[in-house]
Formats: sequence, structure tokens, C-alpha cells
Amino acid sequence: MKEKSITIIGGGLTGLSAGCYGQMNGYQTSIFEMHSMAGGVCTAWKRKGYTIDGAVNWVAGTRPGIEFYRFWEELGAAPNWKIYNHDFYMVNESREGEPFFVYCDADRFEKYLLEISAKDKSVIKKLTGAIRTVSKMSMPVDKPQESYGILDKVKLLKMITQVGFFKK
Repeated sequence: MKEKSITIIGGGLTGLSAGCYGQMNGYQTSIFEMHSMAGGVCTAWKRKGYTIDGAVNWVAGTRPGIEFYRFWEELGAAPNWKIYNHDFYMVNESREGEPFFVYCDADRFEKYLLEISAKDKSVIKKLTGAIRTVSKMSMPVDKPQESYGILDKVKLLKMITQVGFFKK
């Protein structure tokens, strides 16, 4: 019997996951990455004295109970990892060196923005309300879309209608 194999181009999170899942299902896998280090946007690098953290785990979810966490468990990443939930997602500096913080906690971010510009209260409330909405969304990741039933499609439609604020 001929051995099953998969060739994967790209050693980012998706490529590495595809390689793991391929091997879990009896395939010989080969992953080709053009950079010197695998990980794609889940890596960090230094530039001009700053560390740029490209990790996307905050998007996909690292907390038990989040749909994506099951993937981390299946891939063997979750059992021994140390998760750092930072106070802020990023800090941007103006040319004058003034920091602008983007806090991870929506309530704290809202308070911070209101301290900067109380006159923009309605826009700030819309933004932080949208952040809260997204943080509660349940992404349907348990099966491919082509195998969705009517209830799955309704759930997906509901999720899509909740993200209209992305247009803004």
C-alpha cells in the first residue's frame, strides 16, 4: 500500500496545524517555510529597540471554554503553556513620545478614552460596545461549513449580523 503524504507550504499557525492533523490521521507531512523560523504571525521580533509581538492567540482564544482552545489542546500546545493576559494590547507613541494605550479590558479602555476626550463619549461607547460584542461571540469552528445543517447556518448568520460595526 502506498504511503499517504501531504506537502504544506508555509510554517505559520495554519501550516503547522495542518502538519499535526495530517500526522494524527496517518499522513507523512512535509512543511516548507521560507523564513528561518516557523510560527508566522505567532512569533515576535525586535526592531529598533522595540519588540513586535505578532501573536494572534488573543484573536483565536487561549482560555478554556473558548472554541479555539480545543484546537490548542488537540495539538498539544495547551497543557504546559503559560498564558500572559496583559493589561494592554498595544502602546503607540506619538512623535513627541506620548503613549496611547489600547487596553485589553473594554471597561478600562473605555474609561481611558473618556479621560482623553469626554466629548467623544457616544463614539467611544459604540467602539467599546462593539469590543464587548465581539468578545462574547462564539465562532463556529467545530466542523467545516460544507457540513453545516440549518441550525449551524442560523448561528453563523447571527454572528455575521453582529459584526456590522467592522464596516465603520
